[in-house]
Amino acid sequence: MAETNTTSSQWSAILDKLVWAFVIPLIVGIIQVILEYAVVQPASKSMARTSLTINAVLIVSLILCSISTLSIWIKRKRHVRERFALFATMTVALIMMVTIVSTYSGMFPWLLAQPLSQWYSGTEILSPVAETIHYVFLWTIVFVGISWLRTKYIDWTDHGGRESFQEHERKEHSQRPNMLVDAYAELARILNRLEPFSFYVDVDSASENALPSGVIESLAWKDQARDLVSLSSPSYTFSERTDWHDARGCWIGTNIHSNGLVLINPIQYMPHESEVDEVINYGGSIAAARNTILDEVFLALKALQGSPNLAREYSPIRVHIYTEQSLLERIVNFADYRDYINRRIMEVKLPESHLTIEDVYVRPYGQVLGSTNQDCDIENYLRAWLEEHSRQHVALLGTYGQGKSTTALMLTYKLLNEHPTLPPRVPLLIELRGRNVLNLEPEAILGQWAARYGLNGKALMRLHEAGRLLLIFEGFDEMAQLSNLEMRRSYFKALWEFARY
Repeated sequence: MAETNTTSSQWSAILDKLVWAFVIPLIVGIIQVILEYAVVQPASKSMARTSLTINAVLIVSLILCSISTLSIWIKRKRHVRERFALFATMTVALIMMVTIVSTYSGMFPWLLAQPLSQWYSGTEILSPVAETIHYVFLWTIVFVGISWLRTKYIDWTDHGGRESFQEHERKEHSQRPNMLVDAYAELARILNRLEPFSFYVDVDSASENALPSGVIESLAWKDQARDLVSLSSPSYTFSERTDWHDARGCWIGTNIHSNGLVLINPIQYMPHESEVDEVINYGGSIAAARNTILDEVFLALKALQGSPNLAREYSPIRVHIYTEQSLLERIVNFADYRDYINRRIMEVKLPESHLTIEDVYVRPYGQVLGSTNQDCDIENYLRAWLEEHSRQHVALLGTYGQGKSTTALMLTYKLLNEHPTLPPRVPLLIELRGRNVLNLEPEAILGQWAARYGLNGKALMRLHEAGRLLLIFEGFDEMAQLSNLEMRRSYFKALWEFARY
C-alpha cells in the first residue's frame, strides 16, 4: 500500500527547490570553470594555478554534495532510494573528478594549504611534492567512499530507508535496483517539477489497519460553541487556555475591532431570565475590572430547536441567542456553490447538443449488491441511507457512460434546492479525477474544496463533525495511479477517515 508522509513531502519539496536553485547551476558552473581554465585560458597561464582553481572548486562541491548525501542517509526514513541514488551518483562523479585532477597535478586535497597561501599572497604557485603514499592514500579513500555509497544504496531498505511505489513495481517485474537508473528517475522528476515519489507499505503488514478503526470524539459543546462563534466572524478572538471561566461556565473573549468583551454562554436549554441576568452581570464585572465594556453576549443552546427569542432587550449590550442549527448556518454561505450546481444542471449544454441535463435526465434504477431486485430506485435508496445513523459508505458502481456522475450531480442539485437555507445534510460534490489524496487529511481535502467557493475549511469541518454534510466523492475510478491494488486500498483508507467523525 502506498502512502505519503506530509512532513517528508514538505522536506522533499524544499530539497527539490535547493537542487533546482543551487546544485544544477553548480554543476554547470563547474563545467564552465573547467573549460575556462583548462581550455580557453592561454597556454602561458600557470598550470599549477589552473589545477589549484579546478581542484578547489571540485572539493567545495564534493563537500556540499557529500553533506547532502549523508543527510539523506541519516534521514532515510523520510526519503526513497531514488533520492539517495541521485546525490550518491553526484558524489561519486565529483570524487572521480577530484581524484583525476589530484593525480594529474599532484595537488592532493590535504596538500592544498601551501598553494592556497601562495595564491592569496600573490606569489608564484608551486605544485607540492607528491609522494607515493599520497597516491595510495587517495585511491584508498576513493575505494572506501564509493564502496560505502554503493553498499548503503543496495542495503537501503534493510537499514530502514523508504521504498517508493515505482521501485516496488520494478521489483514485481524482477528488476534489481540500479543506482544510475534511480538517479536519472529522480533527476527527471525534479526537472519536470513532478510530485515526490509516494512511499510503499506492504499490504500484508498494513492489512489489519486497512481501514481506520474507532471514532474520533467530537468536541464538548462548550468548545464547539466557541469554535462556531469564532468562525462566524474574524473579529472574535478566544484563548482556549485562559478565556474559559469555569465559575460561570462561559467564554469571555475580545472583539478586536471594538476592543469590547464578547461572552459565550454554552448551555443545553433556554435559560430563565434571571440566569441571563446573572451571566450578563458577571461579564460586566469582568469588563469593568479590565477597564472596558461588555460588547456582545452569545447564548448558545445545544438541545433546543427552532428560533427562540429573549423576553426583553439588554441595550447597549447586544445579546444574541443561537441554537446549534442557527450557529452552523451562520458560519457558511453556500450561495456560490448552489449557483454553480444550478448552472451545471439548467444552463450548461451537453456536448454537441442544445439540451441541458435538466432536459434529458431520467431517474436511474439499479441493483443493490446481494439483492435480487434489479429495479431499485437509486435516488430513493440514497435518501433512505441518509436517514440512517451508521458510518457506512455507499459506492455507486457502473460501467462507463451509465450515468454515475450525472446521478451524483442531480442528487446534489435536488438536495441543495429543497431547502432555502441549510439542508439537513449539505451535499458536497468533490471531484477526485486525476488526484492523489494519500497525503491529505480530511481537513485538507475539505479546505481545498472550500477555497474554490470562498468558504472556510474549518467551518466545513465543524459541519461534518455535526453530521451535517453529505460527502459525494465523484470520479474515484479516475484517480491517479489507481490501476494498482495497493494504491486503491490506500485511497479507500484515506477517504474512510471521514467516517470517523
